[in-house]
Amino acid sequence: MMQDRPSTRLRLRRGMAICSLVPILVAFIFSGGSGHRYSRLDSLSFSQDGKRLAVVMLNARDASVRLESSSADVARTISVFSVADGSLQRVVQQTVLYGNQGPAIDLSWNNGTSARFIGDDELYVLDFPAGDLGIFDLRMLPEAPAKKVSLPLPASALVDSPSRRIIAFCGKDQIAILDTLNESWEELEITGHLPLHSSMHFCWKPDSRTGSYLIYDSSLKLCIWTLNGETSHVTLSPKPPYSNCLAALSDSSVLVAVDGEIQRFSGQGESFEALEVPQAYSRVAASHDGTLYAYGNDAQLTIRETVGDRVRIIPHEGISAIAFSPDASTLAVGDHRDYMTLYDISSREQIWSVRAPGYYRLPWTYPLVALLIWFVLFGHTIWRWMDIRINPAPPERPSFG
Repeated sequence: MMQDRPSTRLRLRRGMAICSLVPILVAFIFSGGSGHRYSRLDSLSFSQDGKRLAVVMLNARDASVRLESSSADVARTISVFSVADGSLQRVVQQTVLYGNQGPAIDLSWNNGTSARFIGDDELYVLDFPAGDLGIFDLRMLPEAPAKKVSLPLPASALVDSPSRRIIAFCGKDQIAILDTLNESWEELEITGHLPLHSSMHFCWKPDSRTGSYLIYDSSLKLCIWTLNGETSHVTLSPKPPYSNCLAALSDSSVLVAVDGEIQRFSGQGESFEALEVPQAYSRVAASHDGTLYAYGNDAQLTIRETVGDRVRIIPHEGISAIAFSPDASTLAVGDHRDYMTLYDISSREQIWSVRAPGYYRLPWTYPLVALLIWFVLFGHTIWRWMDIRINPAPPERPSFG
C-alpha cells in the first residue's frame, strides 16, 4: 500500500491539472486583443410614441493601437429598452467584425446615427460599418427577418427628419434623401472630401425640408442646404469634428460644437452666438420641435431654450450621446461607462439608469497570466507524469530466497 501512494497522488494532481487547464484554453479561444478596451454608447433614438428607446453600443479592443497584429475585434450591438422602467425588451442585432479592424475610435465614422426609429415599431438600421439598410418591425421579431433595402450609395449614417417621413443617408461625397411615403429618392452631390474613418454630419431643421451638414476638406465647413438646391458655406475650423456635433433649432438657426465652443448660426450662415464649454469634446442635440437644445461633455449636461434665458445644468460625466423624447419632457443620455440615463427635464431628476448590453471579451493577457500560474502549480506534476510515460521503470525481478 505504501508503494501505491505516490502513484495515486500523481494521478490526482494530473486530473486537477487537466481540469484547470481546460477553462484557461477556452478563455484563450474567446479572448480579445491585448490593448485598451474601447466602449462607447454611440446613439439613442426614441420611437415616435415615446415608449421605446433604441440604443447603439460600440465595443472593441486595441482601440489605441494602430496596425496591431493581434486581434482587434470591433462590435456593434443594437438593443431596445422600455422608456417606462428602463427594462430591456430585446437585443435587435449584434454585429462583430473579427480580426484587426484598426483603432476603434476611428470607427465612430458612422456618426452615431446607424439606427433610428421611424414610427412606433419600425427600426431602420444601417449595415455595420457601412452598407445597405435593414428595416426591423419590432412587432414581428424574432419570427420575421429584417427587410433589406439597397441604397444608392454606401451610407455610413442615417438621419431622420422631425416628421419621421424623410430620411437622409450620408456617404463619403453625397447625400441620398428618401421619402418613406412614396419611396422616392433624391441625391445631393457635395464638394470636398472626408478623412479616412470619418463621416458627414447632417441634421434636419424642424420643417423637414431644410438641412445642414458639416464637410471636412482641409478645413471644417458648415453647409446650409434646402431641398430646392440652395446652399451656403461657412468655414469654421481647421480641425475635423466629433460625432453628434450638429443640431437645428426652431428659429432656423444651426447649433455646432467645435473647438471648445457651441456656436449658433443663422439660416444664412451668420454666427450670432457662441457659448464656451468646459471641455472641447462636446455633444449637442435638439428637441423635435427645435424649442430646446442640450449639450454635454465630460463634466455636465446643459439644457437651454432656443428662445429664452432659462438654463438647466445636470452633473453627468463622459457624455457620448443625447436624445430628446418626442414630447421634449425627458432626455436620454449615454456615456462612456456603457450606461444610459433618463432625466426629467423640468425637475432635472434622474428617472432611471441602466447599463446597455454590448460585446465584451477579456484581453488575452488574462488567460496568459492564468497559464503561467498553472505551470507554476502543476508543471512538475506534468513533467513527472510524462517522464513515467516515456521512461517506465523496469519490472521488479522476483527474488528466490
